[in-house]
Amino acid sequence: MSEANEIIDENELIPGVALIKEYKKPDNISNPEIIGIIIYKIKLTKFNILNLEVDFSYSKNIMLKNNNYKKIKVSIMPFETKLITEILVENDFKINPKFNFNLIIPDKNIQIKYLQQYEEEKNILYQKNIQEISKYPFEYLDLNEINHILYNLNINYVDIDFVQNDEALINKSIKRSDLNYIVHWRRPQDFITNLKDENTNYNGLRILYRNEIPLINDVKQGLLPTNNLDCVVNALTEKKNLINRLIRNKSFNKNGIYKIKLCIKGEWVTVIIDDYFPCLPFSSPIVSSTYSNDLWVLLIQKALAKSFGNYYNLINISIHQYLNILTGCPTVSYKISDLVNNKNDIQTFINLVNLYLYEKQYLIIAMSSDKDNYLTMFNMGYTILDLIKKNENIFIALRINLSNKKKETNYENYIKKLNKKYSSIINDYHNNNNDNNILILTIEDFLKEFNNIIICYTEKWEDVRIRGKFVDIGNDNNTLIVSKCFYNINLESETNLIINLYQDDDEFIFNNNNSRKNTLDISIAVLKQDNDTNEISLIKTLDFTCNSNIKMEISLLPGNYIIFPRTSGCLFGRTKMNYSNSQNIIYDSNKKKFSDIFINTIKDIFKKFDILLNRYLGFKEFKGFWECIQNDKTINENYFNNNILNKYQSYLNGITEKGFTEFFQDVYSSRNGKDEIFKWFNKLGYDKDLYPLKSRCFMITFHSETPIKVSVYNTLETYLHSKIERLILVSNGKKIKQKNDIIVVQYKSLNSNVYTFGAINQGDKPYVVIILINKKKGYIFSDKRNKIEKLIEPGKGEFYFYLYYDDNNFNNNSKKVDINFNNFLEIDYYSVG
Repeated sequence: MSEANEIIDENELIPGVALIKEYKKPDNISNPEIIGIIIYKIKLTKFNILNLEVDFSYSKNIMLKNNNYKKIKVSIMPFETKLITEILVENDFKINPKFNFNLIIPDKNIQIKYLQQYEEEKNILYQKNIQEISKYPFEYLDLNEINHILYNLNINYVDIDFVQNDEALINKSIKRSDLNYIVHWRRPQDFITNLKDENTNYNGLRILYRNEIPLINDVKQGLLPTNNLDCVVNALTEKKNLINRLIRNKSFNKNGIYKIKLCIKGEWVTVIIDDYFPCLPFSSPIVSSTYSNDLWVLLIQKALAKSFGNYYNLINISIHQYLNILTGCPTVSYKISDLVNNKNDIQTFINLVNLYLYEKQYLIIAMSSDKDNYLTMFNMGYTILDLIKKNENIFIALRINLSNKKKETNYENYIKKLNKKYSSIINDYHNNNNDNNILILTIEDFLKEFNNIIICYTEKWEDVRIRGKFVDIGNDNNTLIVSKCFYNINLESETNLIINLYQDDDEFIFNNNNSRKNTLDISIAVLKQDNDTNEISLIKTLDFTCNSNIKMEISLLPGNYIIFPRTSGCLFGRTKMNYSNSQNIIYDSNKKKFSDIFINTIKDIFKKFDILLNRYLGFKEFKGFWECIQNDKTINENYFNNNILNKYQSYLNGITEKGFTEFFQDVYSSRNGKDEIFKWFNKLGYDKDLYPLKSRCFMITFHSETPIKVSVYNTLETYLHSKIERLILVSNGKKIKQKNDIIVVQYKSLNSNVYTFGAINQGDKPYVVIILINKKKGYIFSDKRNKIEKLIEPGKGEFYFYLYYDDNNFNNNSKKVDINFNNFLEIDYYSVG
């Protein structure tokens, strides 16, 4: 043996904890029976404190040096290799230790100490990179251009718009002190250790399996309960191209920059992210990842977190919304109890699932009920894989994974019961499909366990996406919110059309105190236009619904059609429901940065002038903006090039959203800049607390199996809004009051608290009809006047106003949907002919 200690063995006891055994000669030991010394050391490679107890009582012919007992207790700090004991051994010795482990998270002070050097190095690197990165419009450049720039700068990419801090992980409802760990932002090459080629840092890192195919059921849930997201991305792996098309990069990027496509509020956008992910200190990600260590889940989730403010906000997004965001395809939910009221309806439900699953090959997710079921976790999504028909029995096969798996014994007992009754159908199905991660239920048990099915129309659609605006065309007395444009489609053959309307609200981004955009009640009306008489007839309309997006699916015969987005406008702008804290409205002096509300308002303004979805403002668009804020029509292209494009971030011949924000920030920082900014906001239709009072953006999308052409026309030059509301009232209105030939009608939207009011002249001569309103607390009226009068021709009707009632202003015992409007509405009229 050599003079130095000889390593006999190194063996991992549990992940991150290794036992090292060394041998040394028994020098200077008086006991001649000692033939050698074996040294036990523990090597801890995890960021934990290890409390360890080792019991050598079951060993023989050994002595522990400097210890009269055969039990040793020791604490080992993170990344420490510590001597446990030296064991003096005699002839015929036997060492049989028993280990008892207890891994605990180090105290935050210890975490800070270990991370201090890392944080200092990260901040130096960040400050170095931020100066260079801010100069380039990476969002608009292709990946080859980006990699070339970063290579020449000799830097890795860091996202200056989604900074690596706690605000990127949690929202303001969570206190930093509530976390029992310090977040450590790490790159994949730091936390993925099973690289295929240890000599080349990046060869073992990949985005997708074979750079093209996501592995099925590969999603590993993190510490945050993002069940809905994990369910959807797992479901999308069943149709592999749906994941592939979201990630613009085709392979791991050593510069750390990735482009991810998301469909946000109906608009496909490219989100740029870096590859720093929130981890436990010196450990693995605390957010969702994959078992295979493929990066696609981490990348998509970070792009979502950036888009919605932080990772924690992702908890509140529904499966329905995630499917829209990650596929851009229409999505619909069905309540199972509405489809299956009795046993006779089961076949109807089966036919529906069969239609969507096989004939149309759509993606179907079943939502379990909100109680603790026998086989499913409550409120969890399960992908429907198959309908199994054997003899006269129907079974439904669903994907299960670790995040939605119930107790193993429940499955085993259920499978045994089915196998006994249905001749091993379960085993046969698993063997044929070579997949054990499938739960098979009888149709009867499925209906007991599940409440809803969500269907995503995953198809190669022809789609048209257009940005529009709801605008206030009223006056001081009358708020009238209408779509600035209507949309015309001329069909030459029967067409199945799916129309989606997405409103631009502050959903998920701000809490109620900071939100500047109420969720409006929205609707879609489809009308057919007679090309000979130019008359319109109502084909279909949706009820007003206070959702971020709504969908209409309709089959249209050949002809000329008008599609018109609607809102009552009652929740437009700033209402009595809004309260606001004006403090730090633009600049937060405590944080030394511009407020999120201010930045979001600038983005909102940018969007309103970027109607063509270029994602930059060229001279024409910027000129429109400039003339609005300055009442100055003398701006020319030379001024725009020299003072805007050359000074702020730009792309091609336009200023980017980031450059537009820089422009506003520069103005604010100038002399009297704050007053100037508020003047601009006022002219652009915002109040002192930055509530938009004059316009709100929306996206309208059209999906069809064959190409369609959508023409856009200005509503403000027509009386289309009044005509549509009149048609709805005449066909659907309910009489609530009558005075001779004049009746007042109202229509209650089933999906919201919105009423539409109008009057109908049943006489044979024209009347000026007056509706008097005794306005009451708890109601929001679209019209500010207490007296509204309109001329109504014989046999015709007219729209008067909308009303919205706030649930919070009614006690729980009141019948909120059956309000007696006779108490505050009166009719008067006089003849004009």
